[in-house]
Amino acid sequence: MSLTGVAMMSHGTEALIHFIDADVSLAFHDTSCHQMEVARKVAEKKPETLVIITPHGLRAEKMVTISCAEWIEGHLDINTSQPLHDVYAINRSLAEHLIQCGSPVATAAISFGASSGELNRLPLDWGAHVPLRFIQAFSISRPSVVILTPSRHLSLADLFSYGQHLGSLLTHWPSPLALIASGDLAHTHDPSGPYGFDPEATSFDRDFVKMLKTGQTSGLLSLSIDRINRVKVDALWQVAIMLGVLSELNHGPWQISGYSCPTYFGMVSGFVDVYDTQT
Repeated sequence: MSLTGVAMMSHGTEALIHFIDADVSLAFHDTSCHQMEVARKVAEKKPETLVIITPHGLRAEKMVTISCAEWIEGHLDINTSQPLHDVYAINRSLAEHLIQCGSPVATAAISFGASSGELNRLPLDWGAHVPLRFIQAFSISRPSVVILTPSRHLSLADLFSYGQHLGSLLTHWPSPLALIASGDLAHTHDPSGPYGFDPEATSFDRDFVKMLKTGQTSGLLSLSIDRINRVKVDALWQVAIMLGVLSELNHGPWQISGYSCPTYFGMVSGFVDVYDTQT
């Protein structure tokens, strides 16, 4: 079995603060618990590589970027007494395979510094770093990673098609993998937040979680761009790829750990068990 599980995880750094020190960010208790539940389920599958789709990585116009360096390194100064520094090996063989096998959308191999070795390092963005930190806490050994970042100028339909293509490649990879879509929902819940308040935020998040939980894929992919832009959601591009991957798999129902909105944006965490995918 290659692809063993698919998850959606949020990347609110405050949930990670609570995870590290439960007395620091009490408002994020529920969010942190939701993340831990999903992280535990991912880790139980013992993936050797985590494929993370993040909205905050290195983007290229109308393309999906794929990490092709040796290493990826990140810092999170979320707690002055406990700054986080993590380095992950990139599964370069898998990354190069995804590039070489063609795609229904344009893809770009990204690297930085030297062409190989210790200085060949990409920056690890918080969209990938936060889920990785949760999963790492429940893993026996540190998995390698491949980071994908879709352009927001690609349509959801095109990204779904890319996900179908990606799913067919991942299901035939010879070692166990897990796929994580990192994303948060409406960012307009709080008038004092950076994006202000929109009354549509609550109904958008409610509809999103319902469609995800009930498998109403067409509903998620047909959300209007005006509505998406109005509430400032950042999850849909990653979710479109994830849904395309799931369409290629024999999988169970969504196990939604929970939704929470302790700040100006909504967060949901969930897991899908993937059954034997080898044919």
